[in-house]
Amino acid sequence: MNDSASEDPFAPGPLAQELFYTDAEGEPGSPDEIIRAACLEDWEDLEPRALELLRDEAAKPYDRFLACTALVTWGSAEGYQAVQAAAADPESVPWLGYSVDRLYSVDDTFGLLAHSVADSREMAAERGTQKARLDALAALAALAPDWYLDGALSPQGIYEDDMAALGGPLRAAVSASLPRLTADDPAGFALEMQTAGLIAALDYADPEAASRLAAELVAVDPDNERVRRALGSLAQ
Repeated sequence: MNDSASEDPFAPGPLAQELFYTDAEGEPGSPDEIIRAACLEDWEDLEPRALELLRDEAAKPYDRFLACTALVTWGSAEGYQAVQAAAADPESVPWLGYSVDRLYSVDDTFGLLAHSVADSREMAAERGTQKARLDALAALAALAPDWYLDGALSPQGIYEDDMAALGGPLRAAVSASLPRLTADDPAGFALEMQTAGLIAALDYADPEAASRLAAELVAVDPDNERVRRALGSLAQ
């Protein structure tokens, strides 16, 4: 199967068109709506073909991204494993740069995947893939110093029990991000705000470490009111 014939890199190939642009009634729709609707309808029928598309190295990169998004949304262990593999070697991800944040003009595919993984808690519970889901979130946290995660690992993005379970990865992510804030090579996005969100999430698992790391973050730029607001009482 080769979905790469079209010159438009975002024009879906035949399988992606069938899976993500056509709803259960055969009507056209958006990938976001169709993927979410499948959680209540036909994900079991769609999952094998989505997995086939994800694994197809000849398929269009954005089609494969949609397949990965669908699989994690549906609580698939294979989807979570694909996220871990992508996070382990982010520069080689085929869909890198196929979605770009409008504010910072940086890749946001990892942030989008992180939101999908975070939002898949109920499906993971239904399918018994909770550990794989947490492992995927931990792998994404490790990207924090260098990659935009769109607040997906902040208290606004993940559940309290996720934050409690991810203390170690969150602490490591913050510890790795802080030196980058004073390095000569800027991240290209508001890394200080991303770091503040990670610290606020860490507070649910390790308040002592969160307080210490919050102080270190504030010391980098004491006059940054946005960071102080994101940290809340931790910035006092």
